[in-house]
Amino acid sequence: MGAAQHSGMALSKDISGRSVDIEAAARATQRADDGGDICATTSIFNIYSRRQKAATLLVCSLGTCLVPVSDTIYLPALAAVQRDLGTTDTLVATSVAVYMYMVGLGALLFGPTADKFGRRITLLGSTALFTALSLVTVFSKNIGMLLVLRALQGFVVSSCSTTSNAILADIFAPSERGKAMGIASIPFLVGPVIGPLLGGGLSQSLGWRSTFAALTIAGGLVLIVQLLVIQETHHFYAARRVRASKGGEAVVFVEEIHAPHFDPPYQPLWHLVDRHIAPFAIVTVTLFACMFSTMIILPIVLSLPPYSFSESIIGVATGVPFGVGGLIAAPIGGLMADRCARRWAGALEGRMVYATIMALAVFPLGALLFGWGMHFTIPAAAALLGGFFINFSMTSHMPATMSLISIHKQRYAAAAGGGLHALQFIAAGVLVQATPTGTAAMGVGPWMSMLVGVAIAVTIISGVIVVTSIRAAPAASAAGGSPAPRDEEEASAVGPSSSQGPAPPVASSDLGSHGTGRPGSPLSPPRARSSDAPDVPSRGGSQPQRRASAELALEALEGIQGVQGA
Repeated sequence: MGAAQHSGMALSKDISGRSVDIEAAARATQRADDGGDICATTSIFNIYSRRQKAATLLVCSLGTCLVPVSDTIYLPALAAVQRDLGTTDTLVATSVAVYMYMVGLGALLFGPTADKFGRRITLLGSTALFTALSLVTVFSKNIGMLLVLRALQGFVVSSCSTTSNAILADIFAPSERGKAMGIASIPFLVGPVIGPLLGGGLSQSLGWRSTFAALTIAGGLVLIVQLLVIQETHHFYAARRVRASKGGEAVVFVEEIHAPHFDPPYQPLWHLVDRHIAPFAIVTVTLFACMFSTMIILPIVLSLPPYSFSESIIGVATGVPFGVGGLIAAPIGGLMADRCARRWAGALEGRMVYATIMALAVFPLGALLFGWGMHFTIPAAAALLGGFFINFSMTSHMPATMSLISIHKQRYAAAAGGGLHALQFIAAGVLVQATPTGTAAMGVGPWMSMLVGVAIAVTIISGVIVVTSIRAAPAASAAGGSPAPRDEEEASAVGPSSSQGPAPPVASSDLGSHGTGRPGSPLSPPRARSSDAPDVPSRGGSQPQRRASAELALEALEGIQGVQGA
């Protein structure tokens, strides 16, 4: 070490006893570029190139799009379904609601399934089942058969959104996750455009059954690209793959790598019962359900005098304003969530500032304009403008909530995200069934005013929490240098205090069939921080930052060596 010190080179020992240069370790924390290799010390988020991340984001977005498209594609043809199957409008509306209920229930199962058995097999299996069920639905002979098949469709397709969100949480670090979630939300929230547009034209020219033939083709195409692009991203399996690709050489990750686990189906909902998540999840669920209520109202009212629109025109009128609002708002919402997180880095809820403003200011404007425009049958353009603002506000809020959940519950990313989707679709299903009765009894204007009142109430509560968290953050930082852990999970995420020294990261050589980093193990490293700051400096970080990160990794290696020696 003396010669090294004279030469200005700082060395340490890794777990195999080899000397390690701090500068080399610092360079190892940089992100792998296209075609680059994975270094001996890295972040689990850095094992994918930019090209791989972009391709995965695109494919996940396409899969997620199946959920809303399958729901809305035959909304313009509800009257045709009723006539063809000789049933009632109530049962036809139930075919829409039962799909939503089963999407919600499926999310509760597929989230834990992806956490246990891996993302890839869960996603591919559910997409294949969805494609097969869509084909069978084409041949529905009666309303009972349609209801059963729609329920099964909703159950399996829920995995496309739940598992896709977990994949994105696996590959994007917290500092860039809001942007990724925002981009991924575009197809999910623009799906209500594609569905009615496609379904209106198909049902008018080829009959309503052609809409399910289109879903069969779409499901098959998505399945093909998933097979070609999606790899297993679950941190445990991905870390083991990295070790195998390097011939068994030890690779140290700065995050804790958890073994696969399966939560009971109710657990995804329990993850949301967290004072840092629940208020914002409630707002997202409320806005989502209200949006679907308006999408049920719109085709019904536009099919009646004085509008009397055709199915294809109803498809355009239902899809375009909502979809355009989502297309514009989703990427902006994700970017603003990340920007707010950096602006108020001391408060976890700081990333929700922009989303809360949109929900409180824009949604009431859009919902009241839509509701009373439909109530007094004024020119449809006014109501359609209201629909634009409704989806704009909801789409601004959802990416922020999804990124908040995946950051605060990184270990349970699939299950927690599945819990949110479950609540969204169950609540939407309830409102879809209640909307025809409610509007008939109250009128469209009073009905929408009631929904606005509920949305404002829950948004104000979440806004108070955001302001309180931001105001408390400076005091916490002044007292201890960083905000105090807010619950047991966040306390473990922050890790041991600096006086105890950093806990060691997990090396890939430790990734056996029994998992890594079990609680209580001396080799258990800290979980990734719940804050939005990345655990590892990205490319372009300052030299002192990279050196500090490398020194931390080397201290961890020395700690592992000491434990093994003991």
